[in-house]
Amino acid sequence: MKSRRRINKKVWVILLMAGLVIEFLFDPFSSLLNVSENIQARVGLPSAQTRWDAQMINHYKFDISGSIPLVCSFNGNIEVRDRKVVNLGKRSDADSDVFFLSEGEANLPALCDYRTYTVPLLFDELQRWLQESPLSITRISFNAKYGFISRVRVGSPGGWGLLSPRIFDCCTNIEIQNFQVLRE
Repeated sequence: MKSRRRINKKVWVILLMAGLVIEFLFDPFSSLLNVSENIQARVGLPSAQTRWDAQMINHYKFDISGSIPLVCSFNGNIEVRDRKVVNLGKRSDADSDVFFLSEGEANLPALCDYRTYTVPLLFDELQRWLQESPLSITRISFNAKYGFISRVRVGSPGGWGLLSPRIFDCCTNIEIQNFQVLRE
């Protein structure tokens, strides 16, 4: 009977240490998760938009919070009627004042303009991101009942390792809560 040759314990320790160093520096496991989320965005976005469009919701309000690092942040309540923002106010669950930028300045991203925050325009903006930078959406979730985007993170698709570009160029975050359909 032939005896199997076992890998030396020292070799296993070296392989384990090399794997830990690679994970620490580059975080490849998070990169794989981001690819999965991006696939979910590509598949889920059209069906969520179809669900939203089929309900023909013309008057609604929601709380929104988010930021684009080093550019703008927003936190407030938005009311939309006939695809236009008609009212801004405080979040229903916060004491802080609403903070939005004005009606869009020339060189700022579209999401720094409060008029962008209608559900159809958010769908359009995310579709544009997917076309311009295919791996840019790193997290996304949709409301099961209405189909709107309830949470999204856009940024560098790399992992969180020390040598990852995400450390330097992180994420735009948007979260929609307390959504209400309003009757005319």
